[in-house]
Amino acid sequence: MRNWNFILLSVLLVCGCTSNRYEDRAWEVAETSATNGDELSRFLEHYRDGGDREKYEAACFKAYKYK
Repeated sequence: MRNWNFILLSVLLVCGCTSNRYEDRAWEVAETSATNGDELSRFLEHYRDGGDREKYEAACFKAYKYK
């Protein structure tokens, strides 16, 4: 039983630590922005394709807060 608790806890931690809660919202802001949606999309793509997950998450947060 203790093994199952450990496995469940591990799965929950991995899922919780890998999600970017601002990602979907940031892309939505970029798509619906009337003034500079293209620029926001390029901004997000630059950091998404850059390979640094932490910088991408920060970019998503910044784009989300832009709205």
